[in-house]
Amino acid sequence: MTNVDIRWQQRLSNYARALQQLSSTVNLAQARPLSELEKQGLIQAFEFTHELAWKVDLSLKHTINNQDLLEHIERVGITFYSHTPDH
Repeated sequence: MTNVDIRWQQRLSNYARALQQLSSTVNLAQARPLSELEKQGLIQAFEFTHELAWKVDLSLKHTINNQDLLEHIERVGITFYSHTPDH
């Protein structure tokens, strides 16, 4: 297994944990009103989860072997994929 394989798997694992935490917080918000601090935490959890999803997606782009899909990404996703993840 290469370092790239391990890295995207770590990102996917981090994303899964963040998504579970976000889901738990949303469930809590549906059960009762959140305090202001809890609302801020929910917003941060959403932002963090969104960022991790983007990093997983970006990591996987480099493993795509389908030329048609890569050409499609270059046509419609060039702005999105021109960025690089922080980590």
